[in-house]
Amino acid sequence: MKRFAVCTINDEERLIDPPQPGQTAMKFYVRTDELYIIAEAHLATEHKGRNVIQTMTGVKYANVTKVAIQTFIDLCPTCPTKKRVERKGLTVKPMIFSQLNDRMQIDLVDMQTMADGEWKWILVCQDHLTKFIHLRPLKSKHAAAVAEHVLSIFLVFGAPTVLQSDNGREFCNAIIESLKETWPELTIVHG
Repeated sequence: MKRFAVCTINDEERLIDPPQPGQTAMKFYVRTDELYIIAEAHLATEHKGRNVIQTMTGVKYANVTKVAIQTFIDLCPTCPTKKRVERKGLTVKPMIFSQLNDRMQIDLVDMQTMADGEWKWILVCQDHLTKFIHLRPLKSKHAAAVAEHVLSIFLVFGAPTVLQSDNGREFCNAIIESLKETWPELTIVHG
């Protein structure tokens, strides 16, 4: 099987890919002094990337490599100015707390699959500043039972400015309403 063929064009012998059945265009092998071919393709594609240039040159030329194209693109003075500016993602602004009980998060851990007798839930209360955690076992996750334990924590450590929960607004509101029955002076501020 022949890997190369020779073709004479304008009294000059050129190395080509052997024509395949049904192929109409000849594919020439590029000599190292013919790098202008990459430059022409690069300009014709308006400084597009390596794969676009390789597709364009691959129609007519057989040995224009990805490495040669990438080297040309890396040395192109126009391309660095066209590179995409990476967009910064959403910046998360950390919440800063200065005092104990500025914000407390409460959550319930479902332990029903590994219950200890009648204790099926764990109440987790964490202060955001100190990361101090209060744990209380619960028999149920009813708001009244949760509020009773939350109140016992508040009576020892003080009530937080913000009470946060991932269990939903209804859950927090039910706990706060239960707390108001025991602690009528409690004020609720939404927002």
